[in-house]
Amino acid sequence: MSDMTPRDPRERGAVVRRKRALSVPIGFRPAPSDDELETTVLERWQGWGVLLLVFVALFIPLYFNFFENPRSNDAGLRQREESIKRGAAIFAQAKPGAHGFQAGCARCHGTYAGGGVVPGFKANAAAAATNYPAPSLTDVFKRQIVDAKKTPRDAYRFVYDTIAQGRPGTPMPTWGLGYGGPMNDQQIEDTINYLLSIQVGLPADVAKVIALHNEPGSFSRLITFAAAH
Repeated sequence: MSDMTPRDPRERGAVVRRKRALSVPIGFRPAPSDDELETTVLERWQGWGVLLLVFVALFIPLYFNFFENPRSNDAGLRQREESIKRGAAIFAQAKPGAHGFQAGCARCHGTYAGGGVVPGFKANAAAAATNYPAPSLTDVFKRQIVDAKKTPRDAYRFVYDTIAQGRPGTPMPTWGLGYGGPMNDQQIEDTINYLLSIQVGLPADVAKVIALHNEPGSFSRLITFAAAH
């Protein structure tokens, strides 16, 4: 009679596979009791909320001081640097075939804005033709801020209005689009930013305020101080 007693598979060298424990879906798991919801669960979430609030309260000021503020300043300086380049192109003597708008301010005010002469100018039809001296623009802000005792804002508005509206009785024409000229606000601002970059004779504190030579300052972010402000 044969031995029919079951034998341990390990004795025959067989591999035993363990059954995986079935994972219970979250929806079928027992929910916390009311006592747990009102104590341990609530307190745990309140603790995470406090930690998150502390993190946000610390992160935002640190991010602004160490990342956002420098990034914003750098972006403003880059924008103003590009504006200065556009303004220099607008100011330069018009060249045939050149790209972009050119006012050709250098024809009257000189290649480097140091002043010039407008030959044969007549204030009206009955006036005699004269050689009209065009003023230097490298010290226009010095004349307005230091000599005329105007604030940088008022000096900026004076230069802006002079370009936009022109000066009747002089060779200075109207350039502003709102007054019948060909230049929009951005082009006028670009021209002024170029003039700001070549100013001379200003005290150090004033130069800092008007962002001379593309330095950080009040005008470094292309702030518009038009006549309407």
